Amino acid sequence: MTSSISKGCHSLAWEMQIGSHQPLCKWLQDRRDRVLTHAELQHYPMVAQALTQSVVILDTIDNMVGDGESLWLETNGGPAQS
Repeated sequence: MTSSISKGCHSLAWEMQIGSHQPLCKWLQDRRDRVLTHAELQHYPMVAQALTQSVVILDTIDNMVGDGESLWLETNGGPAQS
């Protein structure tokens, strides 16, 4: 199931981690061993698109800051800026 539903998913969304979790993988794991509803099948690509856009926005912000530190890492438990 995971491979067929994630085929059309952008790799940025699939690989994105929040804390120690990959949200799309976690979403599918939470629905393991059952048939997804029509609403869930419509919801999944919207979540993937939102995650992809989030990665692009976070990368843009990091590039604008330009000091080599990642704001994304800082907000997710990474090294804080001094």
